[in-house]
Amino acid sequence: MSSSFSQFQQSGYQNSAFGRNQYDDYDSIPQKEPTLDDLLDQRVTKTTNLPVNDHVVKLEVMLAELVNDLEDSKKQMQMIRGDFLNFEYINSQNNQSCTQLIQDEALRMNKLFKQEQQQQEKIYKQLKVEIKNVNDNRKQISNQSTLISHRVLEVENNVGFKSAFAVRQGQENQDIQENSETNFRQSYNQNQFYQEDNNQDE
Repeated sequence: MSSSFSQFQQSGYQNSAFGRNQYDDYDSIPQKEPTLDDLLDQRVTKTTNLPVNDHVVKLEVMLAELVNDLEDSKKQMQMIRGDFLNFEYINSQNNQSCTQLIQDEALRMNKLFKQEQQQQEKIYKQLKVEIKNVNDNRKQISNQSTLISHRVLEVENNVGFKSAFAVRQGQENQDIQENSETNFRQSYNQNQFYQEDNNQDE
């Protein structure tokens, strides 16, 4: 038994010396048919050795980068949304300020316009009263002038200047009569004008 083992070792040693060993003849040994489990194990082994793993790793890296980009985009979106809300608030405040300013200015202009209108009406009434007074004074002066002229004529007639100043008296009488008629017409027209103005004011 020991001699056969030593011979087997020597034969293996000799074969190894020539570059061969006892396992070189493994392919020549008839092998059994592989089972389904063996085929699955071989397929898994081959799959794990394919370069798909590199692609999977790259895809995982790209997915991680996309997730980071998505987080950054969300943060930027939140910042933009905050800026938009801030801008909307500022714009609303500015619009309210502008609207209030325009309303105040419109009220001020309306108040000034009413004051100016009242002042103009007051001045118009004062001028109307003054014009009426002036016309009344003119009427009184005209009546007094006519009365004085008549008295002068009466005095001249009483004193005896009728013969010497007959022509003058006739001319003066004619002028006085014309002036009286003219003054009467003017007074009548003015009274009509004032009556119409008073009716309009009422």
